[in-house]
Amino acid sequence: MSRILNWVTEEDKIGIQDNAILDQWEVPFGAWIDQMVDWIDANLVWLLDAIKWPFEFLLRNFVDNFLIEWLPWWGAVLLIFIIGCLVRSVSVGVTAGLALALCGLLGADYWIESIRTIGMVLVAVVLCALIGVPLGILCGRVDSAWNAVRPILDAMQVVHAFVYMLPIIFFFSIGVVPATMVTMIFAIPPLIRLTNLGIRQVPEDVVEASRAYGATELRVLTDVQLPLARPALMAGLNQTLLLSISMLGIAAIMGAGGLGRLVYKSVQNLSVSQAASSGLALFIVAVVLDRLSQPEDSDTGNLFSRIRKAWATRSNPEDLLKEVQESAVQKPSEKKEEHKQLTPQERIGYAAAGIGGVVALISTFLTWGKDSGLLSGHSRATDLDLAGQSFTGLQASGG
Repeated sequence: MSRILNWVTEEDKIGIQDNAILDQWEVPFGAWIDQMVDWIDANLVWLLDAIKWPFEFLLRNFVDNFLIEWLPWWGAVLLIFIIGCLVRSVSVGVTAGLALALCGLLGADYWIESIRTIGMVLVAVVLCALIGVPLGILCGRVDSAWNAVRPILDAMQVVHAFVYMLPIIFFFSIGVVPATMVTMIFAIPPLIRLTNLGIRQVPEDVVEASRAYGATELRVLTDVQLPLARPALMAGLNQTLLLSISMLGIAAIMGAGGLGRLVYKSVQNLSVSQAASSGLALFIVAVVLDRLSQPEDSDTGNLFSRIRKAWATRSNPEDLLKEVQESAVQKPSEKKEEHKQLTPQERIGYAAAGIGGVVALISTFLTWGKDSGLLSGHSRATDLDLAGQSFTGLQASGG
């Protein structure tokens, strides 16, 4: 009997070259993380609530209560027009307002989800700015802070969003709040890096001259470094916005609303019409937000190329400043040459488009239908009550 046991023992021995020997030296990393998550969930509820509060507060009050419930559709279009005129130009404001109005013409549901999408992206960008800009300034002025923050930024840019999406779902469940958190984590590194780089690229002789004239460190920061670092800072905000837009699909997977949810739902239901409408609305919203956030003449290209560039330079966003710097050193005379006068054919085209727009606006208030119920009642019985009535473009249902 002892010979049989000895023989079995000799056969069960695992050599050093066998992969199964790794099980005898297994590091229970997953179990450690699981225990840590359970401990945080049981003992740090106050910290989780503090992290969740700003997201929940802004999304509830700014997006749901203000943008969706209180602000009418024409108010949102007018607001986008005013913002476009203030931050860019009148032409950009008019284009952005008309494009946003097109989202409403697709239907009431698409309008609400378009506004919710704009609100989600703006909340993510605002929170990124509130954290990323001060942190980038600190990194630009203190080397030790940059040395401590840089490895964290590298990890945030290398690790896929699905990796840190799981613990966020565990701590905060699913919905718009955790989806906005994931979007913020994904989009904030370029803003911190470009802000840090912009502060560091300010000429040292200018900073020393301001200090020699008796300026305090606060005045040096607000009057010298931040104005000269403005192109880098605005480029970082634009990159953050583009990356936030590209995360709308993952936000839809996490249960957030918006146009991403409609696109995801249409794919699940194989609905071609819903996919086309939601995709068009999502493209319009992304283009509007991108055009409003472009601060420099060097920001050219269509939306897809710019998002692709943002993804390609996410780990090294400093490359984006080359175009900004080239635009900054361009001679004023060269910039004036780019603005050519309109040809007679172009003037005729613009005039025809303007006249057509005025006619379309006036026709909205004219009579579009009279006794329409006599005809449409053959296909829809509810229209029989419309006989003898007249409707303008604003009163008509469905055009």
